[in-house]
Parts: sequence; structure tokens; C-alpha cells
Amino acid sequence: MATLAAARGVFDAFAPIVDRAQQLGALIDRLGPALDDLSELLVAARQIAESAERIAVSAQGIDGSAAIIARDAEVLARDAGRLARFTDRIPGGGKR
Repeated sequence: MATLAAARGVFDAFAPIVDRAQQLGALIDRLGPALDDLSELLVAARQIAESAERIAVSAQGIDGSAAIIARDAEVLARDAGRLARFTDRIPGGGKR
């Protein structure tokens, strides 16, 4: 009888631990899908960061192209001014 009472005491002592373990198991079961969603969000965030990096590189290229176009436009304007001064020296102003 004493052995049975001792076993009951041990069972009663571990009952709250077993209950907590079951609650923890239920929590882990609920967290599983959330962790899967989080994993997908992290993959999407990485893809967005990579896209942003490619956009930044493209923007630098566009900026460089714009600078080249601006320099070419300056050269063209300067050449047009030279041509205008040259045609002004032609009798009749270079007009037909």
C-alpha cells in the first residue's frame, strides 16, 4: 500500500509537468504553420532586396547614360553655334 501511495505521489508531482509539456506541444503545433509563413516571407524579402540591388545598379547606369547624353548635347549645341557663325559669314546667310 505504501508503494502505491508513493507511486501516486510521484504521479501527482509529475502531472503538472506532463500538462505543461502537452501545452507546449500544442503551441509548437500552432507555431509550425506560422514558421512556414515566416520562412516564405524571408525568401520574399531576400528576393525584394536582390531586385532593389539590381534596380540601383540600373539607376546608376541610367545616371551615367544621362551624363553622357548631357555632354553630347553640350557638344552638339557648341557645334550648332559654330555652324551658325560659319553660315552667317556666307553671303546670303547660307540660305537658298
